[in-house]
Amino acid sequence: DVLSLEGIVGVDIDYTDVRVRGGGEQVSQDHARAGFLTGTRASLRPIPLFDLYAQATWSYGWSFWTEEQQVGLELHLTRNVYAFGGYRWWKYRDFPLEASSDVRLVIRGPTVGLGLSF
Repeated sequence: DVLSLEGIVGVDIDYTDVRVRGGGEQVSQDHARAGFLTGTRASLRPIPLFDLYAQATWSYGWSFWTEEQQVGLELHLTRNVYAFGGYRWWKYRDFPLEASSDVRLVIRGPTVGLGLSF
């Protein structure tokens, strides 16, 4: 179990709140939607205490999609709880059918968190 390659399939719940301000005007839009999630993950576990990983996921829903790549380190606190830290690249695209414009966001930077696995 030193090297592993996994497939990821599931449901993604996305809540996005976009606000644009400028020139005395303000426009905002928020949505909560579900989408289909797919992805892949490669992990290297030199010792049982931690993993080095690279992960990519894609989520597709009604009039939106997200793409995320992440590399980092997981520290296993218990069998089902882990802390992680790394770097994330995230892209979001919203193309609502009723609006006259779409939203495209690209966000990247460090990430830390606590995760559950089961």
